[in-house]
Amino acid sequence: MGTENGAPAGRLLASGRTADVYALPGGRVLRRYRHGRDAGPEATGATLAGLLDRLHALPGGLVHLDLHPENVLRTARGPVVIDWCNARENRPPGRDRAVSALILAEAAAGPYPAAGPVLTALLDHLRPAGGGEGQPPFTEAELTWAGDLRRANPTLDAAEKRTLDRALERLAEQAARAPGRAKGDR
Repeated sequence: MGTENGAPAGRLLASGRTADVYALPGGRVLRRYRHGRDAGPEATGATLAGLLDRLHALPGGLVHLDLHPENVLRTARGPVVIDWCNARENRPPGRDRAVSALILAEAAAGPYPAAGPVLTALLDHLRPAGGGEGQPPFTEAELTWAGDLRRANPTLDAAEKRTLDRALERLAEQAARAPGRAKGDR
């Protein structure tokens, strides 16, 4: 079985109700949807928020610091989070929420504008910072920290850093307008 560009797909890693995930060279994965459909933006954002909530409920202050749709495999038993190389203990959960939102904002401001609706859904489903209704899901300081973390990534080129700056501005505005709220059951 090959990828759409003809490159061979690697071994099957997971198989869910609607898709299969294959290993690719360089530590990447290919998610192949059997019915030509991806999960919608609302479901994707809600899934990410639910995973962040479950992770942050664990003892030890565990954060992932790179949770985005490509690091979630959908399996028959539910979503599975991969790529734990940035994970840390004893960190505030707002930093993790800010990093996830910022990664989506970067994608939306750059080559993947379809990430915008996923970001909106994520912000709608994230728990408010400090648990207070009407509060954004992370503080301004946590968003600044997330920006510094992303900017320190040695693989970002000058154009990607400019995109990061635009994404930070837009995300700060969007998070303030649509504060996170504990929406529905996750």
